[in-house]
Amino acid sequence: MALDESGEKSEEKGDPDEGWKQQCMDLYVLCKDQKKPRWTGDCYACFRNCEGQRQWPFNLCRQGR
Repeated sequence: MALDESGEKSEEKGDPDEGWKQQCMDLYVLCKDQKKPRWTGDCYACFRNCEGQRQWPFNLCRQGR
C-alpha cells in the first residue's frame, strides 16, 4: 500500500492516477517498435521524461509522417 496526497493508505492497483504509467509504457513500446509509422526522437529519453512528468512528451517523440 502507498500513501496518497492526504496521507491516507491507498491500494496502488486501484489508484486512478496510475494510468499515466501504462500510457508511458504503451507509447514507449510503439516508439521502439518503429515499423510503420516511424517515430522521431529518442524513445528511451522520452520514456524517462514521461515517468517524471506523467505525460508523454509528444513535442520530443512522435509518429513521423
